Amino acid sequence: TKFAVENKLITKEDEADINKSVPGCVAAAKTCESEGGDSCLTALNECEEIMNSVLSIAGNINYYDIRKQCEGPLCYDFSNVEKLLNKKSVKDALGVGDIEFVSCSKVVYNNMLQDWMNNFEVDIPSLLEDGID
Repeated sequence: TKFAVENKLITKEDEADINKSVPGCVAAAKTCESEGGDSCLTALNECEEIMNSVLSIAGNINYYDIRKQCEGPLCYDFSNVEKLLNKKSVKDALGVGDIEFVSCSKVVYNNMLQDWMNNFEVDIPSLLEDGID
């Protein structure tokens, strides 16, 4: 929320109200780390409330680049990327068969929801030590 105040997306009063949700988010994230599973969905819901509160006050900002407005459901127009990656010649070159590329797959999104709140930072050193880049 400090970033949002510093960039004039919300007021200090908004920040004080929104920050009341932070302890619950932190506690839920810790439970997710220790228990996993459905507790991670609970943590995601709890913590998303903070971001959603900022976004609802800030308006139609592009949350990837706050200097811009959001355009389309993903804040960017990916139609040219989708057209390119759905060309038969590109699919053949990539060896992906007859799979339709979509910018944001609901199936992938839903299958990864429980992972959003996990701290994978601790896994990176061992991956690098194993030579996986």
